[in-house]
Amino acid sequence: MTNVVFYAQNGNITGFKIEGHSGYGQAGSDIVCAAISSVAQATIMGLEEVANVPMDVDVKEGFLKATLASHSQKYLSKSSVLLKTMKLALEDIAGQYSDYMSVQTA
Repeated sequence: MTNVVFYAQNGNITGFKIEGHSGYGQAGSDIVCAAISSVAQATIMGLEEVANVPMDVDVKEGFLKATLASHSQKYLSKSSVLLKTMKLALEDIAGQYSDYMSVQTA
């Protein structure tokens, strides 16, 4: 199962952690893992390259953690739309594939 945890501070999402393999399909053809990865990678690219929000990113096999490098109001405001959209997208996927992934807020 893939577990997604969003980190929140004062009502703002400040980052997320994704770990584990969904187990929906074989490696290389798992549509649940592919969907999760696509949403996460697009969000990180949008934050860093479009919104110019500095991120701390840690990637390992079956693990991705990305957090705002600064919790200044400027970066919290710029990142809000993308991180909330990511959360909604992953919650939607989890609603369809609840045996293979979960989404929580810490």
